[in-house]
Amino acid sequence: MRWTRSDIRVIVFDWGGTLCGVSREHEVMSGCTEATVSAARRAGLALGPEAADQLLTLCRGYASRPAAAPEYREYDTRAVLAEWLRSAWGIHALDGVLDDMLTACWEQWIGCLDAYEGVPQAMERLARAGYVLGLMSNTAAPAWACLKELDRLGLNRHLRFAEFSSRLGRRKPHPSVYAAVMAHAREQCPGVLPGQVLFVGDAPEMDIAGPARAGMHTALVGSAALPADVKSDLRMVAVPDLLNHLEL
Repeated sequence: MRWTRSDIRVIVFDWGGTLCGVSREHEVMSGCTEATVSAARRAGLALGPEAADQLLTLCRGYASRPAAAPEYREYDTRAVLAEWLRSAWGIHALDGVLDDMLTACWEQWIGCLDAYEGVPQAMERLARAGYVLGLMSNTAAPAWACLKELDRLGLNRHLRFAEFSSRLGRRKPHPSVYAAVMAHAREQCPGVLPGQVLFVGDAPEMDIAGPARAGMHTALVGSAALPADVKSDLRMVAVPDLLNHLEL
């Protein structure tokens, strides 16, 4: 498979597992909850010594829920935090305190991803060749934290748009996500058709089946098995392999 620049005008990447490794994201979760609890105590909230472990267990449970929900709603970390304070500690926190707690949490998260070898260089070559590059990620992290992390990784400068389930309220593979992707694509590349968009990712349902239903081309990264009824236009070991399949 080899596409010309008229065949493909926009390339949209998944983030974790496609452009970056996420193994350290799970490791820093305990640090995030500890930072959240510390911020609450600085604000004068009386939380017991078990608070950080309690919040960590809660967050891990919520993190696994969106994938199983048929409506694919992203969980709202602010609402989860407010409800935990009310139900576990009888505290109705002010908005400013919640803001401080969430900022402490996500500042701790920044720095936990690692770009795969060759990814920044491949994205630079694609951008220089004239392709519009975008990103669509399932993540509970707020957009401001995601953009800081993309800046730190050196990836944001190659992206013309970046969207996150935390901002949309829905996760891939909900159809509204791909509608939002196409809206961004048309804003950056007027007149582009779904068939001129290539979605690149490592998850068969979210990054292949979902985009294909929206009319996009797809490229599967990695070794995940595809269901019998799901086809990908291209399979690659890693994102830099994409350079061999596009006109540069």
